[in-house]
Amino acid sequence: MARAIAESLEIGQVWDRVALVCRTLAPFDAMGIVQLEGDQVHTLGATGDAPFRTLLHDSCLRAHFSPKLWPEADQFVVLIGDAPAELDLSFDSDRGIVAAGYRSVLRVPLTSAGKRLGSALLMSRERNIYTEQHARALLAVAELVAVALAHHELANRLAAS
Repeated sequence: MARAIAESLEIGQVWDRVALVCRTLAPFDAMGIVQLEGDQVHTLGATGDAPFRTLLHDSCLRAHFSPKLWPEADQFVVLIGDAPAELDLSFDSDRGIVAAGYRSVLRVPLTSAGKRLGSALLMSRERNIYTEQHARALLAVAELVAVALAHHELANRLAAS
């Protein structure tokens, strides 16, 4: 995973390799990496069926996610085993997940130097599929992705100055 990410600072350029490695760590029907810029959420990579790619369209507002699905805390792990029962369907993203047939969700933060950069998430159509062990594995992946995002942001700032 580290080698795949080190080959480029752009997550989009190494996305297929990141997703392939993640498949060895946890089962999923859909996976995504999103970046948070202010109140905007931008998709950096997504793999899965058409409903999932629709859910993670290019950009949306952070407010579309319920606190259950994406907590306000900088460090969090979201383990949802029964999405229809646990998510808040008054939020667009929560409603979209349930409507697309996903039942389990695992979401972890992307942070670097105390800065919240976004999140990584896995989804499955099977209930109660994710465990704390899956969460720890995805957190390790998220750390590598966050480093790449932080370096990408730094490179952009240096190029602009």
